[in-house]
Amino acid sequence: SRCNNGWCSAPGVCTCYSGYTGDICNTVICKQGCVKGWCTSPGVCACNTGYTGTNCSTAICASLCMNGGMCQPSGNCSCSAGFSGRFCENPNCTSLCKNGG
Repeated sequence: SRCNNGWCSAPGVCTCYSGYTGDICNTVICKQGCVKGWCTSPGVCACNTGYTGTNCSTAICASLCMNGGMCQPSGNCSCSAGFSGRFCENPNCTSLCKNGG
């Protein structure tokens, strides 16, 4: 049989290189796991759109949420009371705003 990422160590038996597993060594191993993505080579994740990090667990909006907003798994910011907008950048007026606000 053919061993994709390893060598034939006995008739019909593949011994896989480090970072690969499976009958023919065709399954890549990411020990850290790929939470919101997939393993592309040993220890390397490709992240789904909207996620980043070595194991794809950080939503991209995490560094963009302002004024105490929290990044949600959807990639959207959940704003603190008194703020709105995609990145929680807009203060909400609780009473009539003055000076053209």
